Amino acid sequence: MMIRDIMVMDQGVKDCCDHILQHISQQQPFAWVLTLNPEIWVHAHQSLTLRTAIQSAKWVTIDGIGIGFLRWVSGMPWVPRITGVDLVCQLAKTPLTIALVGASEAVVRAAAHQLQEMGGQVVMTHHGFFDSSADARVITQLVACEPDLVFVGMGSPRQDAFILALADHLSHGVAMGVGGVFDVLAGTVKRAPRWMQQSGTEWLWRVIQQPVRLQRMGRMIGPFLKDCYNGWWSK
Repeated sequence: MMIRDIMVMDQGVKDCCDHILQHISQQQPFAWVLTLNPEIWVHAHQSLTLRTAIQSAKWVTIDGIGIGFLRWVSGMPWVPRITGVDLVCQLAKTPLTIALVGASEAVVRAAAHQLQEMGGQVVMTHHGFFDSSADARVITQLVACEPDLVFVGMGSPRQDAFILALADHLSHGVAMGVGGVFDVLAGTVKRAPRWMQQSGTEWLWRVIQQPVRLQRMGRMIGPFLKDCYNGWWSK
């Protein structure tokens, strides 16, 4: 279903995973998944380049209670939230080869170890501390190992730009921007208790652990609430 000009999936984690597995098993052309949260939403509507990139994603899922709320005030039914960490862990249980790009060298290696414990076949890891001038070198390494899945954890919009560059070089497979998922898998950031995940207050847990997020949220909340109001007014 559409939220304004962005098509968003209205299915849960298992169905999303099934779509990705089918896409890979049929050797269809390279595609990517975007887990949409309020911060990415605001960035996308301030940058035509990022918005165009998001619209090119094959699957856009709702990651963040704010997007679910925006959808609801726009007159659409509530749909399941699919967090990046849930989808990554679900995909790691399948017989697919995986490459990880992002975070520090220690964190990405620890995340890879956790995914391998779940059953994933990690064929490459690379830290995320490089600028766009080094994209070609990292992409060359990815092309050489031909992974089924590429998880990119460098934050938006950096990870989205990297995936778009990667799309010109990988003929098949699926990439996904995962933000801070590697930190959660590595244990450097603890995930919220289950009741907070289910109640939609996981964002508050993240702020408590990483107060620096408050500055980012402060820049985002005004424009996002304005979009929510416009959605409610126009429905």
